[in-house]
Amino acid sequence: MPRNENGAAVNANILVGIDGSMAALDAAAWAAREAEWRKVSVRLVHIIDPREAEIDFGPWSQHRILKHLEFNAVDLLAEAQQQIAAMCPEVVVETSSMVGRPLQMLIALSREALMTVVGTSRAETQAPPMPGRLRCP
Repeated sequence: MPRNENGAAVNANILVGIDGSMAALDAAAWAAREAEWRKVSVRLVHIIDPREAEIDFGPWSQHRILKHLEFNAVDLLAEAQQQIAAMCPEVVVETSSMVGRPLQMLIALSREALMTVVGTSRAETQAPPMPGRLRCP
């Protein structure tokens, strides 16, 4: 079993951040081919940023917005999972969504992954620098 820099065992999976963009679907496709070659699984994650629900339209608005984002996450993950199943049917795919700060959550989750894959495009100039902060063996 692979180990991280501290000697702790890591899961034999490729972590993929899914945000609904075409770049994220491209990243999932790349990860699927890599997972097929390495004989490992793919873990698709969608992280819901709670700051997206901070608009206040009344006492229940934040809860409703978060619920909407959670339902949306299920659809986004299902789309990526279906894409992988069509391309690489032998690859096992796990999906999960969680609430948190996306960059910090991906960094934390990367500690348990064989590698981490995220999509980007040249038009996305606001993306924070991530590669040097991810923790993969």
